[in-house]
Amino acid sequence: MKTAIDSSALLAIFNGEPEARAWLECLIRARREGQLVLCEIVCPELAPAFSTQTGLDTALDKLGVRFEPSSTAVA
Repeated sequence: MKTAIDSSALLAIFNGEPEARAWLECLIRARREGQLVLCEIVCPELAPAFSTQTGLDTALDKLGVRFEPSSTAVA
């Protein structure tokens, strides 16, 4: 099963917000069941939290989240 991740959950984790731990635990549970993915809409919402694209990519890799663009059928 794939789980699409919203920017609000990831930003809470990346920014160390009070609910970050709860979001991280949710992602860990979802990752056990399948892939964690984000789409082209979430990427630009996350970008300002990082000084480089490499920084964003590294943070996503550590969480096991990968970019998966939407298909025309999904859009």
